[in-house]
Amino acid sequence: DGSPFPTVSYAAAETSLAVALGLSAEDRIVPVDQEAPALTLPESEEAAIRTALQSSLELRQLDSQIASKEIEVRGEKAARLPRADLVAQYGMLAKFNNYEEYFQKFQRSNGQVGVSLQLPLFVGPGVSAQAARAAADASHLKIERDNARNRIQTDIQASFREVKKTATAAEVARLDLEVAREQLSVNLAQMQEGRATLRQVEESRIVENDKWIAFYDAQYGIDRARWNVLRLTGQLTAAIQALP
Repeated sequence: DGSPFPTVSYAAAETSLAVALGLSAEDRIVPVDQEAPALTLPESEEAAIRTALQSSLELRQLDSQIASKEIEVRGEKAARLPRADLVAQYGMLAKFNNYEEYFQKFQRSNGQVGVSLQLPLFVGPGVSAQAARAAADASHLKIERDNARNRIQTDIQASFREVKKTATAAEVARLDLEVAREQLSVNLAQMQEGRATLRQVEESRIVENDKWIAFYDAQYGIDRARWNVLRLTGQLTAAIQALP
């Protein structure tokens, strides 16, 4: 066709795209004409923060460790208190042992119920030390939990600001693209009238192409910011599964 650039077939492009995505050379990736559906974000920043805190595996692990340490503290403190245990025992004697010949009153069924009391009179300093160490561990874990909650909240706030920022950038890119396309149309009309040169038209085409690239980059920035919000809130998997 006289073009200095080699022609790339659709099949080769589809194969190259498959390889770039980590598939084999025998596969082909066919892009669809329709745009990707818009991602649904939480209704508000506060709702996103609540969802992120509820779905955070890190916070659940810290809460479990804190509860374990608090139980340990209560157990160590309980070792210094009196302890009462209910004791019960039941037994059934067999007749073939001839117990009725040795006892004036023989009963096969026998039961005992009582209370066992333990008074810790001499408790060493080790119990207090164990309780203090467990309490210190619990306090340290609570600080870690608060830091994790603050970090999650800060990340959500930053991600929502990024969504707004990318939306503004996309709108600016769309307006710039419209201006570039309008300028190209004007230059084409002027060239037909002999009032513009081919160089001016080609320069306006280059500007339009650059604006298209900027526009698509801005659209990708919006999607990336939205994906990040869903990742932080733990809804990314559900959003992927909901895609058609």
